[in-house]
Amino acid sequence: MSHIVLQDIFYIAVLVGLSVPLGIYIYKVMTGQRVFLTPALAPVEKGIYKLMGIDVEDEMNAGKYALSVFLFSGAGFVFLFGLLML
Repeated sequence: MSHIVLQDIFYIAVLVGLSVPLGIYIYKVMTGQRVFLTPALAPVEKGIYKLMGIDVEDEMNAGKYALSVFLFSGAGFVFLFGLLML
């Protein structure tokens, strides 16, 4: 067998092997459960929310979400355009 096929088999095995623990981690994060990074990152997240004046319990409606996407995309476009013009 060629090295490319062995490399592909190894890559797929690693992806399949990591899918279960990463899936469990993402499930816990999205449902608000405690994960191993919670003690380190929760204070940072709360500090950023407090600094920006964001209420953790307040949900974003569709209009706010769309505006945020457009503003973020626009800022990214301007940044990348400026970077390309250097």
